Amino acid sequence: MTQALEGKDDNPNQCDQRDIAAALNGDSESYRRLVLRYQPEIAQQMLRFSRNAGVREELVHDVFVEAYLSLPGYKGKSPWLHWLRTIAVRVGYKHWTNNKTKNTAIPGRLIIPGENAVFGLSFRNDSCHDSCLGCLTSHPDKRICQPWT
Repeated sequence: MTQALEGKDDNPNQCDQRDIAAALNGDSESYRRLVLRYQPEIAQQMLRFSRNAGVREELVHDVFVEAYLSLPGYKGKSPWLHWLRTIAVRVGYKHWTNNKTKNTAIPGRLIIPGENAVFGLSFRNDSCHDSCLGCLTSHPDKRICQPWT
């Protein structure tokens, strides 16, 4: 009897439809079941957008929040997982767009003493910039690394 209530005897699409209808009527337990059912697939998909486990967890959370907020717009013409994956791609692209400014290159220049050569350096983020700059500025010849002017 419990299996029938949880939808374990039905095909996944019927379970999804029943849980979606219940969630739209305010049943949070039904939406929790949807999250638990599809969280592994969405987490796997979000690996494409971040390898950092903490960031990926936030992205998965954002996908399910967006899905919940968009649930009234779900028409049921395609499987819920397909619809959820579409939201996941949008969330992932939004993450990349929002973090693009954080990963912009920081210009600098490397001067090799005794030669007429100046090399432009760029770093993907502040931590790389700081550690490389720390190494280069600790060189005995203090002129070796200068900020780009």
